[in-house]
Amino acid sequence: MGTQKLKLELVSAIAVLLLLLIVVPAVLDPFRLNLMSKYLAFAFVAIGVVLTWGYGGMLSLGQGIFFGLGGYILRCS
Repeated sequence: MGTQKLKLELVSAIAVLLLLLIVVPAVLDPFRLNLMSKYLAFAFVAIGVVLTWGYGGMLSLGQGIFFGLGGYILRCS
């Protein structure tokens, strides 16, 4: 059961990677492609923060609200 789940996760990760590297650049115009690359860069940083703070248990609710408001304000301006 565990190896099937691992294989399924690997196949889905490869499918997402192929989608991001081949299909999306062929379909999107340069402006949208630039936006997507920025969003992916921010997502990598966000995942790093989640992994670091989540496993370390250092993020308090106040910090989460602060970063959430910062992201909301950045998106709206």
